[in-house]
Amino acid sequence: METKNLIFIGQRGVGKTTLIQVLCGEELHYHKTQTVQVKAHIIDTPGEFLERRSMNRHLLVSSYDADMVVLVEEATAEQMFFPPGFTAMFPLPAIGVITKIDLQPDYARAKKRLEYAGAKTIFPISCTTKEGVPELTEYLKEFGYELTMES
Repeated sequence: METKNLIFIGQRGVGKTTLIQVLCGEELHYHKTQTVQVKAHIIDTPGEFLERRSMNRHLLVSSYDADMVVLVEEATAEQMFFPPGFTAMFPLPAIGVITKIDLQPDYARAKKRLEYAGAKTIFPISCTTKEGVPELTEYLKEFGYELTMES
């Protein structure tokens, strides 16, 4: 089976890079993504690409090698950055991941935002407690992502 590529999109500080570290079985450490980073078939995009509408085209270009879009929204977010129908610009399946559920157990607002953006399947997770990570990992395996990560 061919290994699939995933593109992670979300605002600054939402936890995209931390989530990728968890999925790759790495030790967690803060790292600000300044440019598009590719690691283990994962495309990590800077939050500014989403936050600044004029930079959204960079997300589209960065997605050309991707097989799935992963929208990342934090449970504690006050502002919405994904416009309704956001995933329509990508000819790819899209899922949503809600991060930081350990800080905000009521993540209904974040879930609704991801649904509006076009995410069909949504995974609430905590990178700190690892809650929800096994379900996301299993889904990615079923999608065809060759997991070389630790549980």
